[in-house]
Amino acid sequence: MKRDRKYSGKLAVGIFAEGNYLHMVCLAKRDKKIELVDVQRVKLASRLENVVVEEEILTEALANISDEPIPIDLTAEAPSQEIDITAPKEENEDNVAILESALYKYPARKYKVAISVPEPQIYYAYFGRDWGLDGEKLKKKVLEELSKENAEAGLLTPDAVYIHRLADGRLMAIVRDSEISVLNLFTRMSELNQTRPPRIAFVESAEISLVNLVRANYRFSDEEISVVVYVGNEFSRLIFFQGNDIYNVS
Repeated sequence: MKRDRKYSGKLAVGIFAEGNYLHMVCLAKRDKKIELVDVQRVKLASRLENVVVEEEILTEALANISDEPIPIDLTAEAPSQEIDITAPKEENEDNVAILESALYKYPARKYKVAISVPEPQIYYAYFGRDWGLDGEKLKKKVLEELSKENAEAGLLTPDAVYIHRLADGRLMAIVRDSEISVLNLFTRMSELNQTRPPRIAFVESAEISLVNLVRANYRFSDEEISVVVYVGNEFSRLIFFQGNDIYNVS
């Protein structure tokens, strides 16, 4: 089957799972311009949150938050370090088939994938100090503090936490406390077809995707307070900025 010519050039596919739906967009880079070439909203056979997995290993869980947004790099080669996951023994194959059908229009091995992770797979916690720690020691301390409020947090490992220092000195912990279900669909699809999965450029929380979008398109004065309001099918979020820095996610 001949592919649509609009899917020529370097492609990036963004995927956001919310409840029973996958929201997907495809961008193409041609002649030094990036164009939006496709948008899909696909209904799944079952909610991804309800899929049980036995194990998941991520070498890179969340994209870093820096002074500049971190989009998919359409001009570079695919990263050498891939996200490594193991799939459950039994995955909802109806959902796998739906994802495969949605991706079929995009030329195989010509696109990278970025995944935005929603609640309840991600949550945020705030701390007023860093206890004089940094790196892995700080992550372990944050996990210790989280476990005081929620016993299940004691089961998390440091790679499930990303820590960002806010402009006012507080720490914001982005915590992944369950599997990233879309990755499991990709792995199961690869197993069923005996093919390599698409390259995963990065995985980040849905709120950080919005933060990066705002940072890429707007500049605010350092003292200016702004609010991004997201209203979705399953949840809503308020993202507060002070200048171009995150102040709070609620």
